[in-house]
Amino acid sequence: MINNILNALEWLRKIPPGFLLALSVVLALLLFLPIEIAETLAIKEFRDSYRTFLGPSFLVVISFFITNVLLSVNNIRRKKATLRKRRLQLHSLTAEEKGHLAQFIKHGNNTIHVHMGDVVLQVDWRQRGLSIVQVI
Repeated sequence: MINNILNALEWLRKIPPGFLLALSVVLALLLFLPIEIAETLAIKEFRDSYRTFLGPSFLVVISFFITNVLLSVNNIRRKKATLRKRRLQLHSLTAEEKGHLAQFIKHGNNTIHVHMGDVVLQVDWRQRGLSIVQVI
């Protein structure tokens, strides 16, 4: 019984937010529609017989939807903060450092060939505790 519930919750966690919203709306309509409209839509008997399952299902689905939305908003904020931080770092680069970086961005290179005596790269590597390796 517990394993079935845990499997169902794991399944709900993987559902996209749009589908969770639609499921929440359907469950809310089933639970909260006035009796006259429920009779017109022929869902009154269904609602009355399954109300004990519809209520907890609605709470679980709406909580998963809200959690999903909040996590998405948090991820967007984190990405914006990271982008802002990287842009600030770019403004603090020297002209030589920007020249080396341009090789990667403009030309799409993933490696560049520089002279071993390049002071900019040596200082950066030494600050990071990396060693300089000459490939022949």
